[in-house]
Amino acid sequence: MWLRFRNYAVAILLFQILLVLIGGVLLTNISWVGERVANSLKGPLVNNNADALVIWEEGEQTQPLPETLARLYRPGATKYVVLVHDMSQSAPIWVNDLVGDGTTPRLHEIDNRSISRASAELTAFFTANPATNITLAGAWYQGRREVCVLHTALRRSTPVGFVGMPSTFNEANWWSSERGVISVATELAKSAYYSFAYQIPFSGCWSGDFPFGLVTFYAGVAFLLSGLLVAALRSFTIRRKMLDFANERSLHKIPTPRGGGVVISTLSLLMLMAIALNFSDLPAPLLIAYVAMAVLLTGISLYDDWIKAVPTKIRLLLHLIAALVIVLTTFTLRPAEIALPIPGVTVVLLSGILAFGLLVVWITGFTNMFNFMDGADGIAGLHTLLAGTGWSVLFLLEGETSLTLISLLIAATSAGFLVHNTSPARIFMGDSGSVFLGFTLASLPVLGFVGTVNPDIFVVGAMFVLPFVVDATYTIIKRWRNGENVLEAHRKHLYQRLVLRGHSHGGVTGLYGLMTVICVVSGILYYTGDALARAVALGVVITMLVTYVISTEYALIKKPYLYSPKRNPVETTIAMTGPVSGSQD
Repeated sequence: MWLRFRNYAVAILLFQILLVLIGGVLLTNISWVGERVANSLKGPLVNNNADALVIWEEGEQTQPLPETLARLYRPGATKYVVLVHDMSQSAPIWVNDLVGDGTTPRLHEIDNRSISRASAELTAFFTANPATNITLAGAWYQGRREVCVLHTALRRSTPVGFVGMPSTFNEANWWSSERGVISVATELAKSAYYSFAYQIPFSGCWSGDFPFGLVTFYAGVAFLLSGLLVAALRSFTIRRKMLDFANERSLHKIPTPRGGGVVISTLSLLMLMAIALNFSDLPAPLLIAYVAMAVLLTGISLYDDWIKAVPTKIRLLLHLIAALVIVLTTFTLRPAEIALPIPGVTVVLLSGILAFGLLVVWITGFTNMFNFMDGADGIAGLHTLLAGTGWSVLFLLEGETSLTLISLLIAATSAGFLVHNTSPARIFMGDSGSVFLGFTLASLPVLGFVGTVNPDIFVVGAMFVLPFVVDATYTIIKRWRNGENVLEAHRKHLYQRLVLRGHSHGGVTGLYGLMTVICVVSGILYYTGDALARAVALGVVITMLVTYVISTEYALIKKPYLYSPKRNPVETTIAMTGPVSGSQD
């Protein structure tokens, strides 16, 4: 029990370190982040056919331009002008000039000192004076909150467009101004306060807007359900004696339930489809292709886990078909371009058939690599939690809602599964989880290119999972050179050899988790940084992983066992029980 709680603490610590380091990287690239924050604070595009104009004055930052407002105000077409401002002060002169003598019934004033009262007055006014379209004008960085307040007051019954007024700081470089930083930070805090105190959402307020609250809610539910369903599945598999017994390639000691990863795959896909029915910014063909192939791979993998072993060649063929479908669908929407850096030399841009072939090999290969690497307690779940978190941050800042959701779901469900899979594991993931996760992590950069159109996303996708890629690739090459069948089950991965040497599952998983944290942070630095930052990011991960491989091989050759082979728990267990069918995946 103590070991399990210690390993929980390690996983939580690594997750916290990841978030802190990602925050640090984003702060060093504040211009990249600042542009995206500025875009996220704006409201929807204005509708030129609006018949109501709402002018929202708040604070000292707004510098309204009378000529801009005069263009928005169309005599004969604009039925109402509503001024939301601090009514302890008189209405600005330019508003009176806009609507005439200031006594016209088209001008209606609302006090914004109490947001609940202002919302109620907006509801009452537009109930009595229906509008088909509304244009809201306010400070550019307050647009999201103001539109959300208006939408909530109107119960989303009327389209609202937003026109951002200039402020005393520029939206293109607000982060370089002390007043800009304070104002934007205050705006973010105010939006959060409105959400909790007045139930006014700060996202998903208009068609096409990122439903941040809904996505994070689903992620939280996914975590809780994953933990509960894996517990129920564990009891079911024990009763049915669907256990994984120790054999010649296993690293565990006692019979353990397997196939728990089906909760990760099934729950992630069901929740994704539940949201996609109402909202999805991923092109429908691409979403359908991903879900269909994920269901196919999960089904055949579950059959392999619980019913009968599927021949390796058939599994590889299905993985290849899934990769082809994803890449082909992507290319029909937007042919991919891959930017491959040659450190210190240049960047090679691959496109056409070369990019197509490389992406098919990538998805097929990593789907299998991830399955190979799922052999120590918690290693696959922790890796997915960390890599999925990295993708969530990246896609969130890029405004890719569906991909943010997919990333959060696989991270959240993996975290719930880790509750039961952390060493000493009480249930194994199995192919139904590892194949799905490998396929998803390999597909995310391919799916993401359609929306981001950034050729660097493929290198970032590889960097996020580089510890698994390096271990699996190194082992495959080494076994091939030794004349071994690379498709046969074995225990010759570096992580497996470390466990066989006598290191604990939790220690090895923690080591790979730490390397994953460094790779994810370096990947985000590569994506957001300049040429120097990219060189540093690549240098860090390459140096770290080359050092790891060389030092691990040296240690294993120098001292194959920390203890006497007779005391090695895995070897002793297999000697006592003898090789049996079944394996840990």
